[in-house]
Amino acid sequence: MAVLFYVVIAPVVVVNGFPSLFALLLAGLFVLVPFEFGHMFREAKRRTGRFSLWGIVPYREKLRFRLYLLTIPVLVFFGILIAVVLSTVDQSLPGTLLSWLPNWYYFDVVFTKYSKSALIVTGVHGSF
Repeated sequence: MAVLFYVVIAPVVVVNGFPSLFALLLAGLFVLVPFEFGHMFREAKRRTGRFSLWGIVPYREKLRFRLYLLTIPVLVFFGILIAVVLSTVDQSLPGTLLSWLPNWYYFDVVFTKYSKSALIVTGVHGSF
């Protein structure tokens, strides 16, 4: 549903002077977040009989500081590794396998063609 929302709204967003990233952020706000909360509340009602997230959200207790010192570098390392591996795939796919997709479907990395207000709105929305 989020992809469908993005495909429908992205051309409108781009025509109005916003980056296509703004359409993806809107899809997250209007499709993904309500879907995820709806799923969690439905699951809470099924498991506990109440619409309370308290009984279905695990890992609420604090972690030891030592575990943070171990976990964070490992996650950063794997994040960088995955980004490097996927960057090569990301550069080759649009020109070959996905050449049929329209230009607005891809995120612009050059933001100089957008107005300052459009970038501020996108940045503020993206920070949440």
